[in-house]
Amino acid sequence: MPLAAALWIAMGMVAAQAEEPPFPYVSAKAFHIPPETTTEESGYFSLCEGLNGKIYVGTAAYGRNSYLVEFDPATEKMRVVLDTHKLVGLPLTPTGYAAQSKLHTAKLRRPFRKDLRRL
Repeated sequence: MPLAAALWIAMGMVAAQAEEPPFPYVSAKAFHIPPETTTEESGYFSLCEGLNGKIYVGTAAYGRNSYLVEFDPATEKMRVVLDTHKLVGLPLTPTGYAAQSKLHTAKLRRPFRKDLRRL
């Protein structure tokens, strides 16, 4: 590689490192939803923090079932707290058509925040 090309690449790398990001970064840790509660790892907008500080995620297991999963940030553990087929009395084996296979809504907690009262 010619010296001029190497110098140009090195200068570009230094310039790229010196630029400030356009927004502040937030440190985070990702957790995998239990695979038995979803078929395509779908959660839609079904994500909510409970009054107990735990996070609740509605999952979609298409053609099979749906679940409400509770995540405890303190212990970093998850558990199924609602199985929709058990709740409505459907078979626990995959049913295909008409399976209760989505929890697809926002779960608002009470007391509502003032800016959510108008919803």
